[in-house]
This record gives sequence, structure tokens and C-alpha cells, in this order.
Amino acid sequence: MGVDRTARGRSGRDPGAGPSAAGAQDRVHQLATDSRADARLRGGRIHVQEGVSGLSGRGAEAAAAIRLGRPDVREAVHCPLIQREAGEAEGATAAAAAAGAALQRAPGQEPAASARADPAHPGARQRRDPGAARRGQLRADLRRGLAHQQHRRRRPEPRHHPQGDRAAEAGEVGRAQPVRGRPASEGTAGGGGAGGAGGAGGRGGAAARRISAREIAALTNGRLVGAPDVTVSGVAPLDRAGPDDLSFLAAKRYLQYFQQSSAAIVLCKPDLVAEDAGGPACRVVVRDPHVALLSVIPVLYPEPGWQPGIHRTAVIGAGVVWQEPVAIGPYAVLGRGVRLGKNARIGAAAVLGDGVQLGDDVQLLPHVVCYSGTIVGSRVILHAGVRLGSDGFGYVPGKNGEMPRKIPQVGRCIIGDDVEIGANTTIDRGSVDDTVVGPGTKIDNLVQIGHNCRIGARCLIAGQAGIAGSTHVEDDVFLAGQAGLADHVTIGRGARVTVQGGVIGDIEPGATVSGYPARTHREFLRAQGALYRLAHIVDDLEALVRRTDEPQR
Repeated sequence: MGVDRTARGRSGRDPGAGPSAAGAQDRVHQLATDSRADARLRGGRIHVQEGVSGLSGRGAEAAAAIRLGRPDVREAVHCPLIQREAGEAEGATAAAAAAGAALQRAPGQEPAASARADPAHPGARQRRDPGAARRGQLRADLRRGLAHQQHRRRRPEPRHHPQGDRAAEAGEVGRAQPVRGRPASEGTAGGGGAGGAGGAGGRGGAAARRISAREIAALTNGRLVGAPDVTVSGVAPLDRAGPDDLSFLAAKRYLQYFQQSSAAIVLCKPDLVAEDAGGPACRVVVRDPHVALLSVIPVLYPEPGWQPGIHRTAVIGAGVVWQEPVAIGPYAVLGRGVRLGKNARIGAAAVLGDGVQLGDDVQLLPHVVCYSGTIVGSRVILHAGVRLGSDGFGYVPGKNGEMPRKIPQVGRCIIGDDVEIGANTTIDRGSVDDTVVGPGTKIDNLVQIGHNCRIGARCLIAGQAGIAGSTHVEDDVFLAGQAGLADHVTIGRGARVTVQGGVIGDIEPGATVSGYPARTHREFLRAQGALYRLAHIVDDLEALVRRTDEPQR
């Protein structure tokens, strides 16, 4: 804050101002120089340092005169904070107006007798402690003004949409070009789309609708037994189902739960439950309850809608092309030359390297990473944390203490149509060939597939399975949890590897293998049975040895 005296002569008065204005300017000058606000005379101006909250006494009164709207004084004092506060406070409260009027009176003028008699009047307070209460109020106002200014300084600057002029952030990042020349959208990809963890690929939190037994029978081609107007709004197992739930009975071992269940409607096989067997009275008799559920659940729990658009924090590389509509979530990164099919949904913080191609109706949940050159087909779901196209484990061992040398991984990772890959699964790119996952294959969480592998169509791979490099898995193969396949082996079409099966050689088509090393399931069961009997065999053998060692009588 400074009082400008250069244009007013030695007295600091404005030659064009009237007597009242000149007196007010002298008063402000005197108050400012006498205050404890660290005023300094520099170059014909009086500068009060920025510590506005430290103003007290008559210096605070001078600042208050500016805040309370004295235009003649505001011209003389150069402090952006106080001038802004003056503009915001003009006419704000009756108390401010009264204080301003008191400051504008001549130094010797006294308030009216009626006003002096009022204990709440500023004049009455001045007689007890002249200016103390007013200075305290003004000091508090100035502190609030300074705090507001500091808060505004801490506010982050608004960020612009990255598709425009923020090329420097990602290096050669330019404006993406949608297919058919349609303009890039700047909507917010949120809701049930790509915005958050409950986005693509899930119905998380979707409100269920109510459907009747008649509708369920029509959806499943089943035979209705019981009242057709009974309704349900959810699905639950027999032992936890409530009066608003649909349940199912698919095996005899669950009959005890059926008879005690509170479910409103039960899907059941025709040979399991007689009409007078007790349990829920409303039933829909179907051939396979599990298959019937596939028709009912999408009706009970409709998939939430998603909002097309590109979040303003997404980084879009040069030459990115898509077919609208698409949804690109917060902080997603799309490298140069990425191609997105229609209805592609890219979750928050997903990363697509240069040249990645996604088909139609692809859903990437948060934190999915597709390395450069990865190709993903249509109707693919990649759950959170999936990594496609990372380098395979290829090294040439060193000799005589030399470090292992890395084999360049120059192949691609190619995912077919209708594939679903669970959370935190990794599929390596090929070394000199491509790693390929066939159409319709479903892969669970935490699965590792090495470089150059070829996985056929419609395979089911359960959690924590591991497939070493250059292994060929033919169509319709099932790998149970923690199954392990050695490198360079072939698993025949329709083969099954049970839990923790360790495959070290080729498996015939249609075979079921178990154990380590994997053998036919029948041989595995015989070996396990013999192992359990081994303890008794040892006991019998020891008894026989003792008898032979005894001296003959």
C-alpha cells in the first residue's frame, strides 16, 4: 500500500479536490505514517508493506477508509488487496456505512446528542476508548481479506483439454481425429462408462427391477408351479435367499436347504423336487437351472448406461482415430496412431501404447495397459490391471560370470473377439512370433501367459494358472486353478488339466490329467489311493519282518 504524493505536491493534496477531500487525504497520510504498519518513504511515495493483517491503530483506520468506499482516499492509496476489499465491501452492512460516515466527518465534528446517548453508537464507544472497537472490527475485516487472498493464491489453475494446445506434455501429442471427420467430444466419461471402478464390464450397484414368476417362466421356457403373480427383485443361494429373492436348486445335496429356504421363487430340475416336497411353493421347472439363470439375471439387473465423451484430463496422441461413440476416462493415455472401434470404453488411468488397435464394444476397466502394437478384437472385456504385450522372459545365460543377455521381444500380442481377461492377468508379446489368444476364450485373474503362446478358441483358464513360452493350447481346453504348463508342449483339443496339475509333456485331445507330473486322472487317483494305503502296508511289512526274525521254537 502506498500513498501517491508525486502528483499532489508536497502537501499530498490533489489540486482539483475540494476542501473536504483534501482534508481527508491529509488525514489518511497522517494516519498511515503514524501507524505501526512499517511505512517507508521511497521516491516521493509512502509504501505500507503487504502485512495488512499487522495494521493497527490509526494505520488500520486509514486502510479501513479505503475499504469503506472513500473514492477520494482510494485514489491516494495503492494497495491492490485493500482496494479490492473496498470494492467488495461498499454498502455491505449498515455498520460499515456508519463507520465510513464517521471517518468522513471533519476532525472536530461531534455526533448528535441522541447518538452520543446511545451506548451502541460509535461516538459513545469513542468516549470510553476512542476508536478501539472500530479498530478491532476493521482489523478483523482486513485479516479475513488477507486470508481470502491467500486462499485464492492456493487454488490450482484450471487445466485445459489436452487435445488442443498441450502437445508439450506428452511429446508430439496432437489433436485426435475421429472417423468420418466428426469433431472430438469433450464430455466427461463417467457414470457407468469409463470413469471409475464401477464402469465398463460390470453392473456394480445397478438397481434391480421386479419380475414375476410368469415372466421368469417365459424367459426360461420353464413350467410354472404355483402363483404366477409372485415377484422377485434379486437372486440369492437357497440358504440365504429372502422373500424377495429368486433361487435355484441344481443338485440333490442341496435339498435340505430347499426345504428350509425363504426364497419366493426357485428354479429347479424336474427330477429333484416333487410338488408336495415342502419348501417354497412357487417354482419354475427347467432343464438346467444354471443355464436358466443366464436369461433371468440380465433382466433383473440391467447393465447401467454409459456416457460417451473424453475426460478433460485424458492425453490423446497424434493420429488417434475412433468411431463414435467412445468414452475415455480420467487420466487415460492414448499413444500415437491408436485406433478405437465403435462403443469403445477406456477406463481411468488406462494406457494404450503407440499403434494399439481396439475393436468395437471393447471395455477397458481402470489401469489396463496395452503395450505398443497390441491388437484387441471386438466385444472384449479387460478387467482392472490387465497387462497385454509386455516383454516375455527371454534371456541367453551368460558364461564364465557374464551377465545374461536379453533376447529382443519384437512380436505382438493379439486378442481375439469375445475374450474376457480377469484382473491383473499378464500376457506377454512374442519374441519373434506373435502371442495369440483365440476368440471366446475366458481367462481368470492372476494368470500368466508367456511369449509365443497360442491359445485356441473357447478355452477356460482359471486363476493363477501359468503357461510357459511357446506352448500351444488347442480349442476348448480347460485349465483349472494353479495349473502349470511347461514350455513347448501341446495341449490337445478338449483336454482338461485339474487343480495344480503340472504338465511337462504333450496331452492327448480330450484327456483329463491331474497331479505332478501330470498323468491321466484315473492313474492319478490310483496313485493317491496307493499312497494312502502305504502306511498300512509298511505296518504289515514290519510285522512280517519281526515274525521272521523271531527264533523258531
